[in-house]
Amino acid sequence: MKEEQETQRAKPAFSARVQLAGLEPGETAPAIAVYEVDAVGKPVRKLARVEKDRLDVQAEWTRLPAIALGPDVTDLAQLTPESLVTFRPDATLPVWRERGLIIGRDIWDRFHFEFVCVSGTARKCRPWWWDIVDRLDLVSGLNLSRNVTLKSLTYRPELHTIIPAHCLPLCDGIVEIYERVCCCFRIRLPDLLDRLREILEVIPIPLPDPPPIDPPGPFPPGPGPDPAPFVTGNLGRLAQRLELAAVHQAVRPQAQMGIRAQTADLRKRLANAPAEVATMPAERLYADYVALTSMSAQQAEQYVLARPYLLGLICTCSMRKVGETPLQPGGRFDFCYLRPRRITLPGVTCHTTFAFKVRQRIQGNWVTVYDGVASHNWFAEGESADIRTWDWRALVCGSGPGDPPPSEGIPFAMVEYIGSPGSRHFNFPAQTGLSRTGALGASSGTFTTSYAPDCPWGGALGIRLWISPEMEPVAKYYRLSVVRVDNSGAPTGAVTVLDAPVAWNRFVFVGGEWKVTSEALSANPADVGGQIGLVRIPYWSSGNYWLSGQYHQVWNTTLFNPGRYLLILELFDASGNRIKPSSAPAGDPGVARNFQFRRWRQGDPNSTDNVPFADVVGVYWIDNSPVQGDIVDIRRNGVPSSEECQFISGPEGTDVSVGFRAYHSRGVSNPNNTFMMSYSLTWRRGLNGPGGAFASGTADVGEPPAAPQASNTLTIGQLLGAWPGFPTTHQRCTFSVYLHVRAKHFTGSARIESYDYHEQASFALEETP
Repeated sequence: MKEEQETQRAKPAFSARVQLAGLEPGETAPAIAVYEVDAVGKPVRKLARVEKDRLDVQAEWTRLPAIALGPDVTDLAQLTPESLVTFRPDATLPVWRERGLIIGRDIWDRFHFEFVCVSGTARKCRPWWWDIVDRLDLVSGLNLSRNVTLKSLTYRPELHTIIPAHCLPLCDGIVEIYERVCCCFRIRLPDLLDRLREILEVIPIPLPDPPPIDPPGPFPPGPGPDPAPFVTGNLGRLAQRLELAAVHQAVRPQAQMGIRAQTADLRKRLANAPAEVATMPAERLYADYVALTSMSAQQAEQYVLARPYLLGLICTCSMRKVGETPLQPGGRFDFCYLRPRRITLPGVTCHTTFAFKVRQRIQGNWVTVYDGVASHNWFAEGESADIRTWDWRALVCGSGPGDPPPSEGIPFAMVEYIGSPGSRHFNFPAQTGLSRTGALGASSGTFTTSYAPDCPWGGALGIRLWISPEMEPVAKYYRLSVVRVDNSGAPTGAVTVLDAPVAWNRFVFVGGEWKVTSEALSANPADVGGQIGLVRIPYWSSGNYWLSGQYHQVWNTTLFNPGRYLLILELFDASGNRIKPSSAPAGDPGVARNFQFRRWRQGDPNSTDNVPFADVVGVYWIDNSPVQGDIVDIRRNGVPSSEECQFISGPEGTDVSVGFRAYHSRGVSNPNNTFMMSYSLTWRRGLNGPGGAFASGTADVGEPPAAPQASNTLTIGQLLGAWPGFPTTHQRCTFSVYLHVRAKHFTGSARIESYDYHEQASFALEETP
């Protein structure tokens, strides 16, 4: 798209007077410009503006193939064909020289442009008909011969893990905006119902039969149609009513069996059909169809006029793409554009609606995960678009829903999470001063995960900050650093600045398409204001469409000795001067500004507290040492043997056990709450034979200098005998023993399985008299 070209500054060939016919006193005249246009009428460059009712005409215009009058805009892409009036310069310029320009109202009225803005939210949800499909076998009288083109998602259990139970916002995508203008002379309810049935045929739920056509006439007595007769929850009640009707009609058992057989056949055909989830109709079209089937023609007309998105199904429409914009945090988007002011003829009903497409970069390719044009999901002008896709491929926001943490309404900065949005760290005392906290508890600095309490942090920790957008005028840079902390909560030793280079990916519009580019955020120069380790804050402004799920810094904890550390966050202005909250003590370093530091409230991951100091800190217990384990010996009647090759024989009642160790040398308390999560010692007989457990637990066992732990015992007769599913007994066989010791260590996103311990041993048994 070409930007506006500089208008000509040469001496004009002549200056023509411009008059707007029909302009009333006090009426605002449109801003008018002259453009060079190509052979197909597309604007190439701006030639001049009409200023003070005069147009300076240049001599070179006579050599151009065509020129056009149109509204004065900055971006030529905003000019539509209907907003331009094209002329041949060789024929027109002599007339302008002699008489000037007299522009009729029917022409200059097109030059009035208006701003139009659309906004909405894109989310990934379960299909709205999901639960209704599960109840199909209770619904009688279904038309199961429809050509259904959708896979049955509810009967594919693997999809339950990738289709969210609750809607999650989409990020890292481009929203395409389409404008549709529909004009109607009349609304025919039968045509609308037919069109809705055609669209809804792909949905595997029942559709009521259309009503007989009402003859034209006055409204019946009583109130008109409910302006919003159906909401999301009503679909469940509809299904319940259908079920009740099915029960009442299923008088004969064989009739109910027939319904179940038909439903089973439907499910079979659904499972073998291609998925078209990006273009599935919206829920409200179904609700509209159900509502319209119970209305008279006149009631339906009022209903449709209140819902302009329905007009496009039966009226004459024109559609065009008006632009694209990236998704913002939380799946939000907004887009504004200029368009000519529209004039509607008398007796014609016209409405403007908008539809959207969402495409995301998935495995290197652009994938359309939502198509509102194909699914007939249009939104009225001024209506906030609620976009919902049930495409399992759609990417949700890597940085969570995008909403700010709870606060007091003052701009603030804080460490939002480590690794993943659910990892909100709060297990440390309140901050009591600059770079210090209260006395530490036994578990301070650890994190309770879904798999174990009191887990240490390890590996590479991705640190995600929240910095309010309102802070952009005062906060330009941030810095993260770490220092050891003693049990009193005071820092000890030298501070280490986390200065790994930081670069974020963002969308840029280049050469007519959206591309992903990387941009360095580390301060340049590296010593702004004499400070080192500063990183530019990636605000969402000035066209910086950052991708989600990126970290403000990565702390490589493997470079640090085990122990507890303070993670310190500081802020700086554009000159590298440190800034602090206005509530911070006067003795704290920095220039006071109107903002807060905050932290997650201790014991409550859904609330935050103000930190009235010049920095905000958190305590992190770092550990990168793996758990330890060892299969030490095999025991016959309690007597250990550590020989490499072991052949154990004896009578049926001879006891067999294993001596082993499973532990971690550090943790909250030893041996019951260390950084070992659990252990399991299992056995298996021969090739693909039965197996079971020798021992398992969560407390350390056998840590030196203690003796190895003895496992539970099994007899030779038990090990060589029959087991469920394995009826054969043996006189002799080989056995393997497997020890798995699991670590608690956590990156904020996942348990560090590489810190686990694995060992295997084997022996042979023979039963003797």
